[in-house]
Amino acid sequence: MVPYRKNLMWGYSSFDKKIIIDCMYEEAYEFKKGVAKVKLNGKYAFIKENGEQLTPFIYDELWEYSEGLARVEVKNKSGFINEGGELQIPYIYDDCCDFSEGLACISLNNKEGFMNNLGEIVIPCKYNLTASFSEGLACVYETNWRFIDKSGNYPFFYGSDIAASFSEGLARVAHCKYGYVDKSGREVIPTIYDWSECFCEGFASVKYNGKYGFLNKVGAEPFPIKYEGVVDFSEGFAGVELNGKWGFINYIGEQAVPCIYEWGTGINIYKYKFCEGLAPVILNGKYGFVNKMGELIIPCLYEYGTIHSDGLAKVKLKDQWGYIDKEGNQYWED
Repeated sequence: MVPYRKNLMWGYSSFDKKIIIDCMYEEAYEFKKGVAKVKLNGKYAFIKENGEQLTPFIYDELWEYSEGLARVEVKNKSGFINEGGELQIPYIYDDCCDFSEGLACISLNNKEGFMNNLGEIVIPCKYNLTASFSEGLACVYETNWRFIDKSGNYPFFYGSDIAASFSEGLARVAHCKYGYVDKSGREVIPTIYDWSECFCEGFASVKYNGKYGFLNKVGAEPFPIKYEGVVDFSEGFAGVELNGKWGFINYIGEQAVPCIYEWGTGINIYKYKFCEGLAPVILNGKYGFVNKMGELIIPCLYEYGTIHSDGLAKVKLKDQWGYIDKEGNQYWED
């Protein structure tokens, strides 16, 4: 089903635009794992695909299910509900993250730790900051960033000013400059870069001597670091900027989509990332979508655009939100 808007109210339609759930909600989001988040009278709930409520409309915010639990917020306190919509972990925490590898970051009395899916605090709230577990380890901050295992032990001693979760066997660290360590704490890529991101599809984006490019997992530069900006690889392609314009390169550094597009204004984590074969691009200040051949499949006419997921992307047109499919069909009526 597709979230469908009639004027200012939302419901759901089929892909051929037949209304299945009446347009009665203030907000409606895509169905994930059989449930969708909707808003009514200022409160959120989950509904099922038949339109029945899974939960009451009591939540100030709620998030998608992760590992069988969904994070909810009531009066600035966070907890979790199970897949039956029942409260499993009471909303007593100042903040929480989604469950990852069986544990969730929690914040209580200005300190952070981790709990399991029974609500038991298994790593005490003693850290100033935490990040979710990834590949068996999590980075935590006390006086500097270090890594802990699921017992709260330090598997190696490497403190850094900046750290990020492990991805593809390596973690980004920094002492003024950025590099990478492996799970033994060995610095496998030296801290010589001005900026870097986590590894994705075998590559990490970096900045060196004022230019951007990519490293592989042995620290080699597979093609020259020469760009004015880059976006991580997704589905085999990476967004790159040359002479103030954006396009895409492939895994071997070939220009796959010419640099003719703009970066635009405002924050959008989806720009120049492929998903389901399409990527949002910007031309003359408007969003459209290109395929991997560089063909503009959906014209640049939107004020904002996300990546496609399950065949749908959320876009903004004339200050109103709506959904489009991969052919550009619009699911709304004004």
